[in-house]
This record gives sequence, C-alpha cells and structure tokens, in this order.
Amino acid sequence: KIKCKPYMFYDSLLWLEINGKKILNINDCGVDDETQSKYIHKFTGDVDLLLTQYGYAAKIGDPEDVNLRKAASREKLNRIKIQAEVFKPSHIIPFASFIYFSHVDNAYMNDGVNKIRDVENFIKKNTNAQPIILYPGDKWLINEQNDNTKAVELYEKDFSAVHEFHDNSPIISLDTLKNLAETYNKKINDRNNSFLIKFFHSISFFKTTKIYLKDLEISIIFNLIQGIKETNFLKNDADIITDSDSLAFALKFDYGSETIFVGARFRNSGGKALNFLRAFMIGTLNNNGRTFPLGIIGFLLKDRSMWKNMFVQAILGRGDLDDIIKNQVNEK
Repeated sequence: KIKCKPYMFYDSLLWLEINGKKILNINDCGVDDETQSKYIHKFTGDVDLLLTQYGYAAKIGDPEDVNLRKAASREKLNRIKIQAEVFKPSHIIPFASFIYFSHVDNAYMNDGVNKIRDVENFIKKNTNAQPIILYPGDKWLINEQNDNTKAVELYEKDFSAVHEFHDNSPIISLDTLKNLAETYNKKINDRNNSFLIKFFHSISFFKTTKIYLKDLEISIIFNLIQGIKETNFLKNDADIITDSDSLAFALKFDYGSETIFVGARFRNSGGKALNFLRAFMIGTLNNNGRTFPLGIIGFLLKDRSMWKNMFVQAILGRGDLDDIIKNQVNEK
C-alpha cells in the first residue's frame, strides 16, 4: 500500500506498507509538536521506519542572528524526539537536511546547522529508535544492523571542504521586471476572482510590498493591481532587500516567492518581510491547485485542526517572519 496525504499549505507525507513493514516519510511537513504528530498518527499508526528532516531549510535571521539559528537547530532535534514518541519507529533515517548554502548572500546560514554526527548521537540518546545514516549510493534493509561510521565521515568531509561561493547572479533590468510583473498580475487576475482581489487590496489585506534591489540600487514597490513602480523610500524602510534576479524568479513562477525564503538570499529591513509573502500569496495558492478565494476557504475549513500560529500570523500580518520564528523556538 502506498498513500500520499497533503499536509498544511503545500507539503505532503508519504506512507508505505511493504511486506508488512510500515514506512513514513514526513520530510519537512513541520510536524513539530505532539498535536501535529497525533493528527498524522491517526492516518498512519505506528511505523517501522521514520524518515524526517533534522535541520532548518529556509531563512533564519540575518548574519548576526547566530544564536537564533542554533536555537532553530535544537528545535529540529526536539521534533525528532516528539515524532519518535508518537510514531514509535524502530529505525529513523534523518535526511533532507544535507544542505549547504552556497551563495555569498546566504553562506552565513551554514553557521548553525546540525551536524549529522550530533544528530546520530541525539537519536541514540533521546529515542528508542536506531539511527540509520546513509550516504548517496548506500543500501540498507529494514531491521538490519547498519554501521553509520563511513557515511558520517563522508558527510563530515563534504561539509569541511573548501567551498567557492557563487557570486555571479544575472542583473535584470527594471523594464524587464516591470514586464514580468505585468504578466504575473494578468495571470493572477485571469485565474482568480479579480473583483475580490481588488477589494482585498483596497482594504490592505494584500499589501503593497516595498523592495530594495541592491544590485540595481533602487527602491521599488509591487502590488497585484499596479505591478512594479520605482519610488524613493530609504533602503532601511524596505520589507526585504534582495537582488533583481530573485525578484524576477518570484514573478516568473507561482512558487517563486516561497523559493526566495528557502534560498535566504535577502535581508530583513525596517519593513515587514511578511508583506512580501502576502503580495505573492495567491500565486502560492495557485501553485497548489487552489484559487482565490474559494481555495483558501476550503483549506481553512478542511484542515482547521492543523492550523499553526505561523500560518495565522502570516495571513493576518501579526509580527514579522523572524519574530514568529523566535516565538516558535522559545515555545519549544
């Protein structure tokens, strides 16, 4: 048996039963507390093997926020403990977090990541499961013993190697960005209720986001009605500071704005980074097969037992992204 189940806004989990062995892959579904774990457990029951992430995979603070990233890494380990207590796996494969941020704009993100040796030791000490560490090309049969030594050493060698960070991103002209914004807005209005988009923009539910493009050294605003306009607000008043190629990516693809937050190639400033996300929220809905407004209403009604503070705060605009992350980490 193989079942795939949507989880929250755009993630999904995979459950398999093969020859009597039950396998659960929850990757980055954000299962970070007992309530969320039990919600999924009703669907899966106990499993023999759990595959889960062990580190952060999106922007956590700016370069100076080292302690915030370290706290986020500790919280990810605590997730594994909670998941192990609920799903009761005999084995855990920590994966999907072998990440190395490789651009000059996001290289700082590597300073607080969990190292795989520490993850292995955490699972041994804090769960009843055996950690299974696999390097690309490795094979393992469920319930067999596995020597993690070589895989751990290979990962440590990879992480400690000297890396040349990417610093040659293309510069996209303002005129090109304006054209991309016009095309993006037309696509959004054609696929969704344009009347309600205008209404919710008029009451500031959909924000006009302020963006400073550091490669072009200009300040711009963007919204779903007027597109992009150059303006003259101060750099420190921007919602985000990024480069023109990142903004172009957000305008080209429905998932583009979320990718910017995963890639961490931007800085927070005096504005609110969540204003940027909210400006592109309909595109994110469309990428998941949902339209506005019926898609978001359906999501809220169907998955109301899964609501998270971060989602609610993001929609309502209470606080900003790093504030929400700090609150979540502190709660854990």
